[in-house]
Amino acid sequence: MNAALGIAIALLIAWLVIDESHTAFWLLVGVSLALGFLLIIPIGGADMPVVVSHADSYSGWAACGIGFTLSNSLLIVTGAARRLLRRHPQLHHVKA
Repeated sequence: MNAALGIAIALLIAWLVIDESHTAFWLLVGVSLALGFLLIIPIGGADMPVVVSHADSYSGWAACGIGFTLSNSLLIVTGAARRLLRRHPQLHHVKA
């Protein structure tokens, strides 16, 4: 099921790039939400701190990426530091 949704996302991205269709965009949003939901459902309660920590570290990736886009060194450094600082607790959660 997840593989089929992944293939659907790839096809919808291709459609969106070619046609710039609003329908393709909203279908892509819906399929992406469905895939995200289906990937999170099987995670049990004991593993949830790992998921939260991992999702929290994505803010570092986002800040770093926007720093490169805006040529802002401060955003790049703080985003990388945020990612690094959130990675350390992840390693402890995974080992436990």
